[in-house]
Amino acid sequence: PGPASEPARVAPAVDPPAWLVLVAPVVAAAIVHGNALGGFFASDDLDFLARARGLDPTPWGWSRPLPGRFRWELFTAWFGVQPFPHLLLAWLLHVASALLVARITIVAGLGRWTALTAGVLVAGSSIAYTSTHWASGLGEVMAAAFALAALALHLECRRHRRPILAWLAGACAVCAVFSKESVLLLPLAVFAFDRLVPVRGEGRGALREIAW
Repeated sequence: PGPASEPARVAPAVDPPAWLVLVAPVVAAAIVHGNALGGFFASDDLDFLARARGLDPTPWGWSRPLPGRFRWELFTAWFGVQPFPHLLLAWLLHVASALLVARITIVAGLGRWTALTAGVLVAGSSIAYTSTHWASGLGEVMAAAFALAALALHLECRRHRRPILAWLAGACAVCAVFSKESVLLLPLAVFAFDRLVPVRGEGRGALREIAW
């Protein structure tokens, strides 16, 4: 028999730089949704604006107080009837969601290439069109950002014991529910992610605080 052939050497994969994982989603969000910053109020926005100005006696609902009554009355008192602050906040929250998805991907051990792809896909998704172009649709991007922040903080608390971050994750979960009531199942989603994509370390996570 001839000499055994040497196994083929596989070149190590080159990860993208960390700054590219951060910059690429921001660029994608600017290209796809950046034109929203130059828009005006939509028809639904005018109703909420009239309530905030005291021109419409319709009472505010009990659900979604953060993007609803609190945001409209505060922004109207600060900026008047300018749409730009509302749209800018919506765009920034959408960018934050994309960056949080990238961070969660890295902490879950899926690598920078996966994080880069996931962040860009979220940032450039057409699903966020209404939420970034309508001031009244800000509840969706606000709920998404707070929910993702709760998950990201939970994973960080899995890696390291951080009681303050655990309670901050719980606060983010509360803010997510106050942004949109459909986030009530967030603890179950975090629990499922924790079991399907295990991240282990010295910490216990923040499931208890998120559930509370």
